[in-house]
Amino acid sequence: MAQNIPLQDHYATLHIARPTTPEVLFFAFQTEMLALSNLPAEEVAERFDQVMDAYETLKDVNMRGYYHRL
Repeated sequence: MAQNIPLQDHYATLHIARPTTPEVLFFAFQTEMLALSNLPAEEVAERFDQVMDAYETLKDVNMRGYYHRL
């Protein structure tokens, strides 16, 4: 039986609107990475993983298309 895994909203993770441009996506990624320094140490690793996953998914045309179909 398939499990229901909650889908992370990558656009919300990066605080950007859908659709977006590659420039806006990259700027949002940089902004979120810089914001990691303001988080408590125990939250940094989890947030880093969320931001990286969102950016890696949305920057790739094929992965973004698959994400939109989910």
